[in-house]
Amino acid sequence: DEGNLDQLAQFLRDPGVKVHVERNVLAGAQGPAGMGIGFKEADAVTLTDNLIVANTVGTFLDLTPRNPDKTVLFQGNLFALNRCAVRAHSPERGASFLQNDFRHNDSFVETDGNTDALTVRFDQNYWDGYVGYDLNGDGFGDVAYITHTPSSELREAYPSLRFFHGGVAMALYDAVAEAMPFFGSKVMFTDEHPKMRPHRELPR
Repeated sequence: DEGNLDQLAQFLRDPGVKVHVERNVLAGAQGPAGMGIGFKEADAVTLTDNLIVANTVGTFLDLTPRNPDKTVLFQGNLFALNRCAVRAHSPERGASFLQNDFRHNDSFVETDGNTDALTVRFDQNYWDGYVGYDLNGDGFGDVAYITHTPSSELREAYPSLRFFHGGVAMALYDAVAEAMPFFGSKVMFTDEHPKMRPHRELPR
């Protein structure tokens, strides 16, 4: 009834409201608009222990959080087999990805508007593209995982190239740019303490 709707509206307007998403399977959202989960202008959100698998975009953030003090946290999730694991519409200050596993995604992080994700905090995640070393045996890489994704810049400049996303040509372009930094690419994101082994086993 109208009374319940008014209470719900007041609840949603409450700045202290938090959204917690836990132990879900967010999978199989394919197609140009397919995404496992997305947030627009959301504050104080936590996602833990979810499987975000086989989507066009695993998670999409748009002005999330609105207030950097009301953080958005992704912790302990598995991002696997997505064309893009994380896509951000703008620099998302206050968003953090901690202790997640990123496995077998075509790309880890992409942004709109030829920006980067350096304001997003990535820490202690497992990246299957990391090739560092762990000399002190603490389970974390001794050097940061720093990713350049020049093909993402190309796709933003020439949208028709999105057709080749995940293909051999784009992968080769990224590999050459990674080996030859002067090739003309910028840092997309960093993880100062990349995990050497996954936090969790893949489900069977």
